[in-house]
Amino acid sequence: MSDYTQNTGRPDGNTPMIGTRDSLLSKGSEDTIYSDASQTNNRDGMATKVEACPTKGSTLWAWKLEFMMLLVSILAFGMLVAFLVTFDNKSLPDDLFSHLINFGTVVSVFGLIIKSTLVFIGAEGKVVVDEKAKTPTRLRAFQQRLKGGMGILQAASRQMQTVRRFHPYVGFGNADIRHSTLAALGAVVVLASSIVDVLLQQAAKPELCMAETAGSAGVAYTKWAAWTTRDTRFKLSPELQGVAVDGMLFGESSSPLKLSQCSSGTCSFDEVAGVTHSSAGFCSQCTDATAALRESVVAGSNATVYHFGDMAGFNLTWPPVDGRLFNMLSGDFFASARAFSSVLAFRPSECPQNQTNTSDDDWRTCLYRPSRATTGITLVSDKSLEETLVFEQENTNWSFQWEGGKRTFGGYTTMIELCVVNGTWYDRYNISEATRGDTNSWTSWGLAPDSVDSREAPTECVRAIGADMMDGLQTFLSSTLAGGCVVESGRAPDLGKGGFGRVTFETVARAYDSMATAINNRLRGDIKPEYGEVLFAKGSVFGPAQCVHARWLWLTYPGVSLMLAAGILVAAYVQSCRERA
Repeated sequence: MSDYTQNTGRPDGNTPMIGTRDSLLSKGSEDTIYSDASQTNNRDGMATKVEACPTKGSTLWAWKLEFMMLLVSILAFGMLVAFLVTFDNKSLPDDLFSHLINFGTVVSVFGLIIKSTLVFIGAEGKVVVDEKAKTPTRLRAFQQRLKGGMGILQAASRQMQTVRRFHPYVGFGNADIRHSTLAALGAVVVLASSIVDVLLQQAAKPELCMAETAGSAGVAYTKWAAWTTRDTRFKLSPELQGVAVDGMLFGESSSPLKLSQCSSGTCSFDEVAGVTHSSAGFCSQCTDATAALRESVVAGSNATVYHFGDMAGFNLTWPPVDGRLFNMLSGDFFASARAFSSVLAFRPSECPQNQTNTSDDDWRTCLYRPSRATTGITLVSDKSLEETLVFEQENTNWSFQWEGGKRTFGGYTTMIELCVVNGTWYDRYNISEATRGDTNSWTSWGLAPDSVDSREAPTECVRAIGADMMDGLQTFLSSTLAGGCVVESGRAPDLGKGGFGRVTFETVARAYDSMATAINNRLRGDIKPEYGEVLFAKGSVFGPAQCVHARWLWLTYPGVSLMLAAGILVAAYVQSCRERA
């Protein structure tokens, strides 16, 4: 702004007034200033000359501080919103908010910036200014308005009292409806600013939550297995035989901790229809065949022989002949896709009234088949996972796997269901709709490469059990569980709970299930590459963390307040340009 002189024509003489345009424009509004530098204003016979008229650019420059503060406040509000969108229901970066700075401090800084802008624009931003106010006075008033609720109320009261006196520099004349409206809105903004920081704290309040953290999570499953001895392919490895016997005698947990990995906290696994993984193995099934038992009388004695069909070698004799009670042999049940074993149970009891022996006996036949177990994982406690069997699918179709016209595997191959390819679920009926381009590798199997029964599926969805292993399991059952039982002396107590007492159908089925589970769990452990392939279904590790849950409704108040302040500032600037022109 350039300096100029003005002849006031007062009675005591023509006293020149020297100063800047801004300082002289703060005088009384009774003077009229022309916009053309060549024109004069005749008042009391004297002339007043203006060198130049303020332009819109110079007016905007005069408002630069207010617009800059508004821009900074909008940017701060936008940064806070962007931060909440990014980390909503997610853990905050530990390196930043756990060690360097508190998240509440960051929100407080954003709130202070927005609050300061609202107070400055509403009360001190040249919207309503006392004509006698000087810069130091305005700074002290601005500081006072930031000191809690009383300062805010004083600012609003002072602002409403000066509605009818506006600074000419800003472009407000005497009483005017537009001026009064802007002043009233400014008072509202000043009042609104008092709780902006409190509402921002509610909108972005940190909470303790379970969030994904660094660590490893996985559960093992068998892709394929063919674990037999090196010297003969029709015999299970000694280790696997021991595992099977231990499982039958002592039981086996369906969720051993060794099959899963959960480094810390809580682990979660992706699931499809409740299924997290599918593993190749064996399933067991027991049938009550008591109705098919036959009775024969031993010649020359009162002993009765109970046997099944033509299996003379598998019998029970009561009273025992030559001390032998059982003869067990079940080799007649050999079949390529199943391994049979049978249990014949007998209970003698004494009746005091007639001193005769009676017996009830039953026969169970149990078999193993290659199958695919589909399983779901649930968390039962910290670092402890429990598997839940969703369903088992038998696989009794013997076939070869083919690659380039060459056989690569002989056994029982099947496809898991549901097979997920690029996020789409497929089953055995529509897997052909998933093109080969959707995955890296496909596996084909059948009796011949181009036979009518040939099938194919993504390699990741294929499970298989070797034919040699199935034959080895049958050999193991026939040889290990075949034997005799001899009565030495006395009688076994009838406890009715298995063990030393009556064998029930449930105890037999449970024993065979435990054997199958023990074999399957061992196949999911570490085995040599030539015996099978074990993979892990990957999961995520969750632990306690500091998270932010955005409450978007609380952001409405500061957002509307900023919009109102921006509207007031723009309206005041436009009015200033009009009146200064």
